[in-house]
Order: sequence, then structure tokens, then C-alpha cells
Amino acid sequence: MHVSAVLFDLDNTLFDHVHSLHQALISCRASFEELQPFSPAQLAEAYWRGHDRAYAKHVAREITIQQTDIVKVKLFYKYLGLAEPRSRWVRDEFRRIYKPAYRDSRRAVAGSKDILRTLRAHGKKVGVVTNGEHSEQMDKIEILGLAELVDCVVTSGEMGYSKPDMRIFQHALVKLNVQRSETVMVGDSVQADVKGAIAAGFAGVFLFAPEAREDIREVFGRKVPVLRTMGDLLTHLELESGAQVISGESGMDGQVPPEPKTAQPEPSSTHSISGLRS
Repeated sequence: MHVSAVLFDLDNTLFDHVHSLHQALISCRASFEELQPFSPAQLAEAYWRGHDRAYAKHVAREITIQQTDIVKVKLFYKYLGLAEPRSRWVRDEFRRIYKPAYRDSRRAVAGSKDILRTLRAHGKKVGVVTNGEHSEQMDKIEILGLAELVDCVVTSGEMGYSKPDMRIFQHALVKLNVQRSETVMVGDSVQADVKGAIAAGFAGVFLFAPEAREDIREVFGRKVPVLRTMGDLLTHLELESGAQVISGESGMDGQVPPEPKTAQPEPSSTHSISGLRS
């Protein structure tokens, strides 16, 4: 398989969304009394459920992408068994605490910047296809230092439709000036990334799932390779890393320094249904 281009999802593929979400929910728990009886793991589980349900509503065109911010918080409270908050409170109070904490804890997924450098060193074109508000996703890319490592970024906020809609993938192909037969997709979401890339007719698709035990996962009648680390992609593409490329100068892959550990462990999540984040 000749590969000229690699497309990546952003959240939980290049950007460590789970970490930022965890830190944001800890801040909300400290600020809102009704959340304090719940553990960070319980809060994360309820938030993911609300997040995924809001995404499903967006895909079904029941709500706009802008409305997902309000809807997922209302569902978050519902799944915790709490009274549904008013939309204005969600916007003016909850998001006022959540968003700064989320933004202040942004970091890259381990190995993500190194893999982009390596692919470019091998002459591959690199793109990002992500669901979310254009300005917010571009802000993440800039903060993490990914902008100079990718050739194009396509967001659902910019396009008006979200993964798995094949049009968003096709637009990325046009921007990169490559054929689908020479392009592969890497993402953490079965529904958004894998399903969309298969529908778009890409040469290959890889599921990024660091906690997975299997090497292959059968999805939509297709055997999809599972990547536990970003470096695994090089093996599948039969590319050499090269010490001078794969080793970042900082030794931390360009991430911001880790925050002091809290008393509670950061919950892991197997949720990878959507690409609508934060």
C-alpha cells in the first residue's frame, strides 16, 4: 500500500482531551456544591454520556454544534440524578469554570508531535480532520505547536457538517491534493473516524486506542488495525523513525509541564464515539 498522506483526528488522538476534561471537572466539583458528593470518576462517566448523547443529537441534526455545549451539560446533570440546570446558568456559570480549567491543562498525546515530524521527514502530507468549533480547534493546534507540522486542518465548524459525513474527508483530500487510494486515517472514534474513513474509501484506517488489548478490531465488517502508541503507525506504514526525527528536544514531545498529581487518579475512558470535545 503506497501512502502519500495521513489524516489524523485531533481530540484524543493528537490532543489529550481526557486529561483536560478531568482537570475541568475537578474545578467544577470544587466550585459547585451539588457535584461534591460524586467522585471524579463518576463525574467523568456522566459527562461522557452527556457528551456522546449530545453528539448523536447533532449528527441527527436535532441541534446545532453550538447548542451541544448547553445540551451535554444538561444531560450531565441528568445522568447524575440532579435537577436540570437552566441554559443561562450553564453558559454563564458552569462554562465559566469549566472552560478556563480545560484550556489551562491542554497537552499533546504522548508521541503525537514526534509522529508528525517523522511522517513529514518521509515526505508524507499530514492533515487534521476534527469535529468542533473551528476557532476552538485551531486554538488547540496553535497552543500545542502542531500548526507547523500539518499541511491542512478541516473542522466541522468550518464545513457545516461533521464526521462521519464523508464530505469532510473529501474536502481534506482536495486541500492536500491527494487521492483517497493513497490516504489513511488515524483516529480514536469508531463512529466518527473509522466509519467515516471507510465510507470515504480511504486506503486504510487505524484505530488509536492506547488501552486496547487486541491488535485488530473488526468494525463495520472490516478488520481495523489498533494502535496502542503513535509509534505503531510507523510499523504499519513500514517507515523508519530515525533517532534524529523521533526524539523531541524537550523530551516531553512539546507538552506543557505536567501538573502536580491530585489525590484522585485520572479516570480512563473507553468512550470514543464522537469528535465533539470540551
